Amino acid sequence: MTHNGSTGVERTGGAERTYYKRVKWTYEEKKYIYFNPIYIRKYMNYKAIYGLLCKCLENDTIIQKALAEANIFEEQPRFDPLLARILTTELIFKNGELKGDCRPVQTILQYKTKILSIANSSLLLKDPSEKKQGLIPRYVRINTLMSSSERVHAQLQQDGWQLKKYNSDSLSYKDYLKLIKNLDGNSYVEDYHLPDLLVFPSNTPFWESSLLKTNAIVLQDKASCLPPFLSRIKPGCYAIDACAAPGNKTSYIAALLKNQGTVYAIEKDGKRYNTLNQMITSRGATCVKTQLNDFTKLDPQKYKKVTHIFLDPSCSSTGMNIHTDEVSSERLVSLATFQLNLLNHALSFPNVQMVIYSTCSVHTQENEEVVQRALQNNQHIFDLEDLSQSISDWTNFGYDDNFSLGNRCLRTISEEDLCHGFFVAKFVRNESADEELSCKKEKKRKKNKDNIKNEITENRFESMHDDNDFITESNSSFNNDRCESVSHEENKSTKKKNKKKSELSLEKKSIEIKNNNFDQDISHSFKKTKKRTHLNDVCEDELNKNILYSRKCDDVPKKKKKKKREDNL
Repeated sequence: MTHNGSTGVERTGGAERTYYKRVKWTYEEKKYIYFNPIYIRKYMNYKAIYGLLCKCLENDTIIQKALAEANIFEEQPRFDPLLARILTTELIFKNGELKGDCRPVQTILQYKTKILSIANSSLLLKDPSEKKQGLIPRYVRINTLMSSSERVHAQLQQDGWQLKKYNSDSLSYKDYLKLIKNLDGNSYVEDYHLPDLLVFPSNTPFWESSLLKTNAIVLQDKASCLPPFLSRIKPGCYAIDACAAPGNKTSYIAALLKNQGTVYAIEKDGKRYNTLNQMITSRGATCVKTQLNDFTKLDPQKYKKVTHIFLDPSCSSTGMNIHTDEVSSERLVSLATFQLNLLNHALSFPNVQMVIYSTCSVHTQENEEVVQRALQNNQHIFDLEDLSQSISDWTNFGYDDNFSLGNRCLRTISEEDLCHGFFVAKFVRNESADEELSCKKEKKRKKNKDNIKNEITENRFESMHDDNDFITESNSSFNNDRCESVSHEENKSTKKKNKKKSELSLEKKSIEIKNNNFDQDISHSFKKTKKRTHLNDVCEDELNKNILYSRKCDDVPKKKKKKKREDNL
């Protein structure tokens, strides 16, 4: 059984190998894990891992010196350097005790005497004040989505903390840095620039704090808070966090928006995407929409409402004070190419007004050089905002030895600004370029319109010309057809006339014959009729005589009656 005296955690058998693997993995992922210890709480012995990492990083120079002078890597070339540092840290600060049967532990124990001798002499020569100056304070951001500044300060006071107040109008930034260097005991201060950021003594534990458990506070270094702070983003905006995991920056953007607006949080790694979702949900960032996707695969035309993009791509992490080995030039070239590809894609979104580019690297290849090349690729469309006008009393800016734009970018230097090393550049869309671009588009649109009109006119002219030709041809053809038709009709008419003449001649002959016959019939009929007429006349005379007689007969009685009446009278 192996005992970790520094933490009181026991490890048995093969568990010690797993323990050191966890510590090594945490050390390698320190950009996202070490400075946010909440991520290692899934392990039962997370406090032991965290404590060991703090010791390792605080005394990294001494540990590296001890390993180098002991010639371990020359004699053991396959020994993992990170694991060697972790085991050496436990050996030194456990008073020379390092128990276990695994091969890495036994290898370190072979060099125990040399390591302890070199480490002890270095520790004795180390000035306590120098040691203290090299430590970075603990930064705590108030999560305004879950709590308020008043409630957090009240809870801290109940927990025994005392707020040191100062007047920022009368206190310079340099004097403020001296103030936080000398923080000790239970005192803390508010940050000089960021209103929701609190500063505590280095390595202040918050494991059992109710504020951390309820997500009222977030353990977040000042350097990583600068990009959202410098963006000056307002509620109601649409933003993209291009490399969002683990979610500290994303949740801070949501807090600045007051959950009014939309943040598209993009992450392409599955495991880190799960961590991002947990973080966003637990911190009350309801305006955030997460996507498991590669940022370069997003179609800018589908995000026309987006006006702000935050880009914090993978980098060498040399500003985190956790790398002592030199990063190869091939590695830097590969990273810079990757970063430039992401930045160019961010600048291609149609309505984006601001792009914040940031890294935790100290190398110009990943910072000023990438920014300069991106500006060259987007000439007259974007400019760099002068960040010296956005943050008061800041003294560290980009390197301008070989870059004219360097003094408009912001840098943080750990030894001077007492936070992790960082680089920030703010791209803003050029309004005159927008007007010029819109004018060019309008001219192009008009030119296209005129071209279309000309084409239509030409097509119409050609069509009319073709129509005229067709009409001429048609008329000619029609006339020819008509002439042929007329001649044909004339022939036809002549034939008809001749036919009619022959018919008429026949008909005339027929009529003459009929007339002769008719005359004969008439003469015969006339004779008959004359006879009949005479008989009729005779009959009619006789009839008239009879009628006259009958009338006379009728008139005799009437005369008698009339005479008789006259006689009576």
